[in-house]
Amino acid sequence: MMKRLTGLLILIFLAAMAGAQGKYGTTPEDSVKCVTNISLYKEHYKQKNYYDAKEGWINVFNDCPQAQKSTFINGVKMYTVFIKDEKDPEVKKGLIDTLFLIYDRRIEYWGQKGYVLGRKGVKWLKYHPDDYIGTYNILKEAVYLSKENTEAGAITTYYQVIYKAYEAGDLDKSVLIEEYIPVSGFVDGGIEKTNKLLESAKNEKEKNKYSKKLELYKKAKITIDDIFIKVASCDDI
Repeated sequence: MMKRLTGLLILIFLAAMAGAQGKYGTTPEDSVKCVTNISLYKEHYKQKNYYDAKEGWINVFNDCPQAQKSTFINGVKMYTVFIKDEKDPEVKKGLIDTLFLIYDRRIEYWGQKGYVLGRKGVKWLKYHPDDYIGTYNILKEAVYLSKENTEAGAITTYYQVIYKAYEAGDLDKSVLIEEYIPVSGFVDGGIEKTNKLLESAKNEKEKNKYSKKLELYKKAKITIDDIFIKVASCDDI
């Protein structure tokens, strides 16, 4: 009986280690290294010592990307600071490239493609302010994947960049006209969904969260309508 019990415990232990190694690396040694690096980088991260956190974070990003989704969320925050602080144009370019790699790897390992592309597209315009078509392509995919769940900032930027591309001669006015109805519909859907969440909010924290989200959707609707009115003729309407 004792032998059977011991054997069962060993099997349970080995199964647990196999699961952990899938997340934290391919060997027990990898798992120890990964957990150590997570602990080290997060201790610095909590203190906002991002430069001290960088080495440990890079090890986690490279060796065990499936360990925690927060690796990617924290990485975006850290690299945004590194980019802001950097003065050398070549080094800054490399940091920007890494920032967008973080978004791509997050999608690869953690999904949420529409949501993450929305975040990536807004940042893409920030760091590539003249690449309207690049931003348009990223955000179009994001918006049509997430629809009424698209963040207000992403959907606003999407319609704004179509307008900028039209002004620059990169897109025809017809794109602005054609995209107005679906984009407006997604915003209306976001407003309706957020209103329901606000009505069912269980505490003050949730109420504040959904109130702010609702306000952002309402501002998005005004911005999109204002752009449409600027370019649409009576025939277009």
